[in-house]
Amino acid sequence: MALHAALRSRLAGGLAVPLALPGPAARRTILEQLADARGLSFPKSVLQSLAGGPNVPVSALYGAIAQLKLAARDGRLGQDDLRRLAAEHPQPVAPPSLREIARAAAKYFGLKLADLKSPSRRQAVVAARGVAIYLARLQTQCTLDEIGKYFGGRDHTTILHGHRRTEKLMKRDPATRHAISELKKTLVA
Repeated sequence: MALHAALRSRLAGGLAVPLALPGPAARRTILEQLADARGLSFPKSVLQSLAGGPNVPVSALYGAIAQLKLAARDGRLGQDDLRRLAAEHPQPVAPPSLREIARAAAKYFGLKLADLKSPSRRQAVVAARGVAIYLARLQTQCTLDEIGKYFGGRDHTTILHGHRRTEKLMKRDPATRHAISELKKTLVA
């Protein structure tokens, strides 16, 4: 049985399922289980400090436990050890928001933020919006729908098209490549 062309196209686009990062309670449970599995004993205050830290993926929690295991004396770790480790390993910088990305792109291209959200099809606006969408996909965990909603209520397929178009443009247009490079530096600072 053949699928209708429109349905085939929709399925070929893939399915975006946003996965939330674990909250503080889930992080604490994960940290406790990881510590137990490695035979480590940490005071509850140490685990609470780690769990209350930045919202990070589970892989980062694995890394934190591995570092703590190396630093632990006889499998035990105190608050002083945790403070020393925290000073040695600064917290990761939070990714930029959609608004920060859009404002930086608008400023770089000499436009207003409202221009990027507008239905304008002027080439300068389309190029700037494409760069902002590309960076939003690259530097945030926002879904296509969330990005589309932010940029003037656009459909997720429009956002995907804009991202792919800018990605191709980057390969052949030095100005686009330069804009993305400069904006990445701006957004990290």
